Amino acid sequence: MYHSELIKKFKEEISHFPDAQIDEVPSFSSIFEFKDESWRCVFTASNIVSKTNDTTLHSEIIAIKESQRILKNRYLTNYILITTLEPCLMCTGAIVGARIKSVVYLSEQTKQAGISSLSLENIYMLNHFPELHFIKDQDVELEISKFFKKKR
Repeated sequence: MYHSELIKKFKEEISHFPDAQIDEVPSFSSIFEFKDESWRCVFTASNIVSKTNDTTLHSEIIAIKESQRILKNRYLTNYILITTLEPCLMCTGAIVGARIKSVVYLSEQTKQAGISSLSLENIYMLNHFPELHFIKDQDVELEISKFFKKKR
């Protein structure tokens, strides 16, 4: 299945980031395309909400905006977003608007509503909704859990 190769590439991408800032949720997102029999990363981002005091600068939003800029296209219909944490509802809006083909997330939202919480009735009203793939990754879940334990 293509997911194991994609997750490996994603982990390589996020390993280049310095240790996450103490106040930032350790959320990383990448936009990938499958081209010429291999995965190509367009852009990888991390959360910078605390650093910028801007609640909209989640890793998913940054990865989408920068990929649109790089590709000079607002629609990312043949691209996959992979992220460490299930996208929140704000990021879900950006994902739907960008018409991203598929979303892979490695840790579920536990405290707030995420992309998987949308009801089928709401999804069917949209003109586009991505494929969703939750692939539990214990390393990612451990990092997120450690972050929130430190915050308490």
